[in-house]
Amino acid sequence: YGAVFSFIGVGYPIVEGSVISVSRTAIDIGGIEKTDSSGGLNGSSNLNEACYMISYGHKVSPIILVGASVKVITSSIDIYSSTGYGADLGVILKPFTFLNCGLNIQNILQPSITLNSEADKYPTNIRLGIALEIMPSQLSLFADGMVMNVLPQNSVYSDGYKVPIRWFSGMEYKLTDNIRLRGGINY
Repeated sequence: YGAVFSFIGVGYPIVEGSVISVSRTAIDIGGIEKTDSSGGLNGSSNLNEACYMISYGHKVSPIILVGASVKVITSSIDIYSSTGYGADLGVILKPFTFLNCGLNIQNILQPSITLNSEADKYPTNIRLGIALEIMPSQLSLFADGMVMNVLPQNSVYSDGYKVPIRWFSGMEYKLTDNIRLRGGINY
């Protein structure tokens, strides 16, 4: 099977302190074998998922930056296809030149995809993070945590609901103006 992941995006400053961008992220998988109820081959199919985003960011003050994205998500497999719409919000605080703190609410407007009969709703996640410059313009450390699915559907969790929490950390070292080494670990 051939899977192709692709991304393209462009950002453009529209006025002092404001940027607008558009992007497309997609995965395409072709040649998926289809079978009938007895296990016999019945042709092949494709799976395609894409997210188209329009984003806007604005520098409110020297220490506060805000942004928002609206997105259109398309999904198709075999003869089924669906489109969903969503939105994200974010804010970055820069209290010191060496420290950035961020908050992102993913899917504050939750996209919903219905391929056959049951809707799949994207979860609302909250992500908090920090970036700390240890050596100015040379070495930075990053850490963030994500609280997943903060707005669950009650009917889905009949046996009780536990909030999944994920963590991520990493570092970046600047070798030259054009080469940086990055590494990280997660939960």
